[in-house]
Amino acid sequence: MKRTYPTADEMLVNQHLLGQCLHEDFKVIRGFLRLFTKCQKCQAQEELEGRPTNAEVSDLWRSKLIRPAHNPINAAQVERKLSLAGWVVTVFQRDRCSYRCEAGRGGQRLHSDVCSSRSEAVVQVAAQIIRKGWHK
Repeated sequence: MKRTYPTADEMLVNQHLLGQCLHEDFKVIRGFLRLFTKCQKCQAQEELEGRPTNAEVSDLWRSKLIRPAHNPINAAQVERKLSLAGWVVTVFQRDRCSYRCEAGRGGQRLHSDVCSSRSEAVVQVAAQIIRKGWHK
């Protein structure tokens, strides 16, 4: 089974806007018959198969993170959070399959690149806002 991982933009949005834990601080726990991994920050727990390395456990946690650029419901949450912070978010559909997002607040204005989905464009602008420190 091939795992999909969030992009750097999605991880920024998960952590700073959606308040998700990135599960970076985990430890492996030996249960009675199985191994488990537990996040030290949020106390989430996952069962492990076999004897995975730390890199494999880290990949498991990363694969469990939500991907707002691929999920319209999560992207709508990102849009809402930006709106509550005073940003006016506008998404333009250029043709049937390309989107561009613009966000503005006061004199600050940011644009996404041309993206293949509305969700991806919104997440791209949200990540730009976070990188500049304007999300607060």
